[in-house]
Amino acid sequence: MASRFFHQTRIMIKNAFLLSALFVGISIVGCNKADEDLPSCIQDEIDGREKIGEIHLSSVQKYELNSKEVYVFNYEGGADFQSPVLDDQCNTVCALGGIAGNDECDGVKFSEEAKLIETVWED
Repeated sequence: MASRFFHQTRIMIKNAFLLSALFVGISIVGCNKADEDLPSCIQDEIDGREKIGEIHLSSVQKYELNSKEVYVFNYEGGADFQSPVLDDQCNTVCALGGIAGNDECDGVKFSEEAKLIETVWED
């Protein structure tokens, strides 16, 4: 009877391990898929980032704005520094923030009209 109990326990542990490995595998594939969906010029901008004094790129977020996907490059370390907003071809759409606190982008108030899709990169 004890032998049967240990056999069943071993099978349960083996199944739990296989299930965990499956979840890890799916997570890894999911992460790589997100990277593949990122436009190459946006990835190039992220890879080519440089620190300017104390100012550095802290995150890149993808938004929907006026039925288009745009990418906001958020910087930290400088109150007057603007966050450039680029389209999927790396054309500058606008720049947010800065000393004037600009919130207008592509003819609308960004904070009211833009819908966050996801954070695509964080430092």
